[in-house]
Amino acid sequence: MKNQNYTEELKTNAVRMVLVEGLTRTEVARRLETSFQNVSRWVKEAQEKQSDEAENGESKSLLKKKIKEQEKQISQLQMERDILKKATAFFAKELL
Repeated sequence: MKNQNYTEELKTNAVRMVLVEGLTRTEVARRLETSFQNVSRWVKEAQEKQSDEAENGESKSLLKKKIKEQEKQISQLQMERDILKKATAFFAKELL
């Protein structure tokens, strides 16, 4: 294939041929008239996408986003706690 705009179907078929059917990347590239590098890239991308799935079905990127949000919330809560500690110390001093 001379056209550099490969369809998702072609990419999916190439990945399936390598990972499911057990053909070599060279053989798949020859059959689909594309380069070994293209087939290798498609397989690598498919494997990365597959490994991106966490055990509970959430993607790693989504989990990272949640962690970042929770870290921000923790920081906010720590700041509020520190303010309350200072206020408590101030009012305790006033009562004495």
